[in-house]
Amino acid sequence: MEQQIFFHPWVGKDYQTGGIFGRKILVLGESHYCSERCDGCGTEKCADCYSFTEDVLKKYLNESFPRKNWMRTFVKFERSMVNHETDWRERKEIWNSLAFYNYLQIPMDNARQAGKKQQYKDAEGPFFQVLNILKPDIVIVWGYRLWNRLPSLRWKDGIQIQIDDYKVRNGFYYFGDSYSAKTVCVYHPSTRYSGPSPKPCV
Repeated sequence: MEQQIFFHPWVGKDYQTGGIFGRKILVLGESHYCSERCDGCGTEKCADCYSFTEDVLKKYLNESFPRKNWMRTFVKFERSMVNHETDWRERKEIWNSLAFYNYLQIPMDNARQAGKKQQYKDAEGPFFQVLNILKPDIVIVWGYRLWNRLPSLRWKDGIQIQIDDYKVRNGFYYFGDSYSAKTVCVYHPSTRYSGPSPKPCV
């Protein structure tokens, strides 16, 4: 039986219209981190965790929620999207214009931990389900580790793109003749971003 989506994606209220970017953009992270692995994690037994991803973004966008180190990842990425410093008003506009989904459907025990080969394989079905449901125009993949583990099914390499000195890894996920999702890779914002400029994978 194909695994179903466990961590429901964050879908900003303006995502379907493209928001401030004019395109439906899905941001693809690799995994959540959770040190309190509950019994049956990633299954229907853990129904309280379905909204994990959505809750992360709600906390991030809540001005009264205490600031945490993990939030820097979101700050760096949003600033790369607009290429300047952001304030609370613009922050909310940006994330309400985007969808966000973590590829692995089971959390890791430690930050920056890679999943097991089978966990990436198990996540293929849910990933394609998300693409079919959200139908993004563009998928922005965080990090080459995840990029190299994405499914090859329905994939076609794109024409080489170069931004300054960076060769951007890109291609398309195809779903018949009626829909395709342009997919590009950027350095993971938690490690390789040094400022507001985007850092494509090379």
